Amino acid sequence: MKNWGVVVVLVLIVSAGLLLWQYRQPAKVCRYSDASNTIEEICVYNLKAATAVKNPLVLTGVARGNWFFEASFPVEILDGNNNVLMQGLAQAHGEWMTADLVPFTVTELKFVTPATPTGVIVLKKDNPSGLPQNDASFTIPIKFK
Repeated sequence: MKNWGVVVVLVLIVSAGLLLWQYRQPAKVCRYSDASNTIEEICVYNLKAATAVKNPLVLTGVARGNWFFEASFPVEILDGNNNVLMQGLAQAHGEWMTADLVPFTVTELKFVTPATPTGVIVLKKDNPSGLPQNDASFTIPIKFK
């Protein structure tokens, strides 16, 4: 009977540890370039979809090098009526002329007070060619505090 008590206590400890580990994982939202959702094309690490955001907003993440042109790509915040609240640039940290994932930061995204309680952050693949086949974007739904 003593052994069952030890087993139950161990199971409870492991379960609690797994639960805490899950909540300590950093926020992450990604766009994938494959159907099985294993090849990350662009990820934002400090934001989850439908998260409430406030001024100023800072984003960090990684993107494939082809999202950048001259080490940056455009970022917008739109309200629920598609009004542009802010336009800025994500800046690469490191060599961006690669097919690999490149870290980026968008600092001090200051947006005007929205007319709606929800909106989106749009990260746009920089496309200096203007060709539609080179366009891509990643939209993350947000709430405003």
